Amino acid sequence: MTQLGKSAHRFALTHFPHCSAHRGQARAVYEALERLARRILQCVTPDQTIAEVLGQPETISPAGGDSLSYVELELALEEELSSPELVWRALASCTAEVALTTLLGRWRRYSRWDAETVWLRSLRGVINERVRHSGGCSCAQLGAPSNNQMQRPRPATMEPRR
Repeated sequence: MTQLGKSAHRFALTHFPHCSAHRGQARAVYEALERLARRILQCVTPDQTIAEVLGQPETISPAGGDSLSYVELELALEEELSSPELVWRALASCTAEVALTTLLGRWRRYSRWDAETVWLRSLRGVINERVRHSGGCSCAQLGAPSNNQMQRPRPATMEPRR
């Protein structure tokens, strides 16, 4: 097992010990994060946001990591859009989509998440979204709320007026 594989396995086993579906998806998300970060991650917890783990979105190449492809993309956008602000927005949008697609993997096509929100999502949220679409979760058998219940906001309780 590689160092990346060991780190991903340790992360998954530490934070999701009771559910094999969550462990498997946690490993995949951890590995995707390290590919996006292009560095070894230290002290990652499930409740950190993607932005907290990866740093500034500008450090991720919307062209998939190749700096020459990134420059070519930027030049093409500048030629097409002729506005630095529009180019920046287009690059930011591409970067967010690359990050979300990398993190969700093949389940991206089933998710309704807007790519622009990826930086605010927690690792736990990304893992739950993958589990929700892939299935196999045994958390409900352990008395934990289901993925759907975890994602719903709690209803406000109102005392009846007397």
